[in-house]
Amino acid sequence: MVVNKQSPGSPDDRVDIAIRLKHGFEEQEETRRRRREGTGLDDVDVAILRALNQNARKSYRDLAAELDIALSTVSARVKRLEDLGIIKGYAPLLDAEKLGFDLVVIVGVKIQHGKLLEVQKRLGRNPQVFEVYDVTGEWDSMLLARFRDREELNSFIKEVSADPGVERTATQLVLNVVKDEKRVLV
Repeated sequence: MVVNKQSPGSPDDRVDIAIRLKHGFEEQEETRRRRREGTGLDDVDVAILRALNQNARKSYRDLAAELDIALSTVSARVKRLEDLGIIKGYAPLLDAEKLGFDLVVIVGVKIQHGKLLEVQKRLGRNPQVFEVYDVTGEWDSMLLARFRDREELNSFIKEVSADPGVERTATQLVLNVVKDEKRVLV
C-alpha cells in the first residue's frame, strides 16, 4: 500500500491515513468508491462500524483507543451514523434455541391482489414472526418464524391460512441453520 508522504490537509485526512495504515485499508480508493456509490461513508465510518459489529457495547473511549482516533471523533461519527439511520439501534444477539425456540419455519404466502402491504403488516405483528419479506417468484411474501413446539407451529399456520387476504401458503421447516449472520458486513 502506498501512502502519500506529503502533509495531509485537514485533521480528517490525517485520521483517514492513520486508520488506513493501522487497519490495512486501500488508500482513498475505497473511500472514493463508497462516496461514488452514495453511502457517504469514509474509512473512519467503516472502521467504527466494523468495531461496533464486533462488540456494540464497547465504549467510545475503547473504540477511540482501538482505532487510534480522538474520542470526540468517535462520538460525533456514531451520532451522525445514528442520525442517518445507518445505525438503527442496539440489541443483544440472542440464541433462540437456548431460549426454547427450536423450530424455525419459512412460510411462502400468496396474497390477494391489492392486499399485499395490509396482509404483510398484519402477519408481521405476530410475535413469532421475526422477518417478513416482499419477494419475486411464486410467492408474494416470505415469513420467517420461530416456535417452541409443533402445537405453536400448527396454530400459527392455521392462523395465517385463515387470514382473509391469504390465498395459500407453503411451509418449510428449517432442519439446520448453517449460517445466521445478523451483522451487516461493511
